Amino acid sequence: DYQGIVGILENGGDAPMPACSTGDNCATKLADYIWVEFVGGTLTSDGGERPVSSGPSQAEIDNRVNAGKTLYDDTDGDGCAGCHGANGNDGFFNDLTITELDYQGIVGILENGGDAPMPACSTGDNCATQLADYIWVEFLGKTLTADGGI
Repeated sequence: DYQGIVGILENGGDAPMPACSTGDNCATKLADYIWVEFVGGTLTSDGGERPVSSGPSQAEIDNRVNAGKTLYDDTDGDGCAGCHGANGNDGFFNDLTITELDYQGIVGILENGGDAPMPACSTGDNCATQLADYIWVEFLGKTLTADGGI
């Protein structure tokens, strides 16, 4: 936690890590930097920490990915598997397992359609994000966040 980082910086850690000795709130300033840049935390105006967002639970991720899989595998003609294959890389069109697009780029193609004959999502609410969640996790092995992927 934040106070633990401050404590290590004030007192020194395992050898050879020395204690902060430059004065002028050295430990707090360095802890602020570590907390924000490496831990992903946020700071209050008085230097205290707010909890680091843990992102969606595993159950939420599973639900999001399963909803996308249902759309992807749809055998009524609107699913993606017909063109890209069941594994994303064994169909007639683009191999989804090697895309260089970020999460928002994938959502954009799904919302707007890609090069012909790639259609835009037409199944209603959250179609693009549900499909992107599935592709992001299952084909690209990436992590979902509360508002998309990283």
